[in-house]
Amino acid sequence: MPNPDRALAEGDPLYTSWIDVFGDDVSGNRSKSWNKHWNIYFSHRNLPRKFLQQEFHTHFLSTSPVASITEQFHGIKQVIEYVKVIQMALQYYLIDRLTHKKPVKVRHGTSGVLTRFKINVNCGPSDNPAQSEVCGHIGGKGNKFCRKCHVGGPHEVKESDEGFHSLFEVGIDFILLLVLIERNIQSGEARSAEETILEVEYQVQLACLGISQNVKNRQTKTGVKDAYTQYWIDYLIERARTLLKEHPRRTAIDIQSELLTWVQEHKSEIYNPFLRLDGEHFPPNFAVAVCFNNRQGSMPLLILRWKFFTPFFWVL
Repeated sequence: MPNPDRALAEGDPLYTSWIDVFGDDVSGNRSKSWNKHWNIYFSHRNLPRKFLQQEFHTHFLSTSPVASITEQFHGIKQVIEYVKVIQMALQYYLIDRLTHKKPVKVRHGTSGVLTRFKINVNCGPSDNPAQSEVCGHIGGKGNKFCRKCHVGGPHEVKESDEGFHSLFEVGIDFILLLVLIERNIQSGEARSAEETILEVEYQVQLACLGISQNVKNRQTKTGVKDAYTQYWIDYLIERARTLLKEHPRRTAIDIQSELLTWVQEHKSEIYNPFLRLDGEHFPPNFAVAVCFNNRQGSMPLLILRWKFFTPFFWVL
């Protein structure tokens, strides 16, 4: 089976530039007074390993005292997927290129041969709270406290013998799994990017009905609470309540349908950009994505461990 990227290369050498995106909160002051900023940096993973930890190869991307890591990455994602190329010939031309579909043409630095490249996000090493936030997890204090799997449950369940034992199980046999299901104890099945984005979309649908408690119950049950989308969830709840008050004869389902139409039109702005990065041609057992196994095969992001890794190469 030929490499599908051959069609993109069109006979030219094609390279993929893998970058690590790192983000965390820091203080903007040198004094002891805490002035919170969110900084984002990146490094080029194609470099030899001995260069990766050198300060020279860690590049500053952005900072903000207002926009979170996920909000800043929304713009970075657009730069990754749409690289702007400026050409000068009497005047400037600004061209948007989707690097995953139309790799950027450049000249090789030494040989001068016409070459193409595209950009992928490899991973983003960061601390646990930051990773929970960018992957849409409720956090370490939630009932489902693990951002990588579904282990956990209500306090009374975790304090039971079976529930406490399940927190340390890697492989659970069939009989124990039936017991856990019967007693509402969730096993440590891995999360996926596809599953998380579907859950966030379902919470948005509930928000369009104007009942906040239903959304909160769902977030507590699943452990999925995306900080990026939460702003829009709160907005949709208030908007649904306002419409119900202004138009008492309209049904909740009718108002939900209207709001969901608006959501569909603004989909790229509402949902977490980390969960919606483009990517393809990865085998299903390639453990990638925001701190959990991405069975969909999307771009590998923000993960500190590799699981079930199998070497996989395309022959150009």
